[in-house]
Amino acid sequence: MYATDADASGGLEFGRSRRPSKDGVWRMTEVDVSALLEEYQATPTAWDLSQRDAKETNRLYDRLRVLAGELRSSDAGRHGITALIRNPNVGVRLVAAYDSLAWAPDEAVRALEEIERGRGLHAVTAKYTLKAFHVGRPNSNG
Repeated sequence: MYATDADASGGLEFGRSRRPSKDGVWRMTEVDVSALLEEYQATPTAWDLSQRDAKETNRLYDRLRVLAGELRSSDAGRHGITALIRNPNVGVRLVAAYDSLAWAPDEAVRALEEIERGRGLHAVTAKYTLKAFHVGRPNSNG
């Protein structure tokens, strides 16, 4: 989904990012995947910068979860998220690894372990994400 129409879910604006095919099934187009991945990659950076503003941080987190859900719905979207595990920005790597646990667990765990060895909030988040994953709690977003 992309920002266009007013939505009842907390003031976030979303629109359809998929197009109906001839058989009436909604499918994401290549352009949609590219645009969603671009926003998915930019959102963790904005989220990092907004940590002192809880309202904005929550809005960005909610948007990130919507983007992840949309991207997860296609092979191209899942592939794009997995590719972002190698992004130079640690926040992007963290969310991409978290979201990839469901379909690329080996690569996601390696990335989370690397982030965990760092410092700060991302390292703590990676640590507890790995703990939950290793005790068998499913990734609720996968």
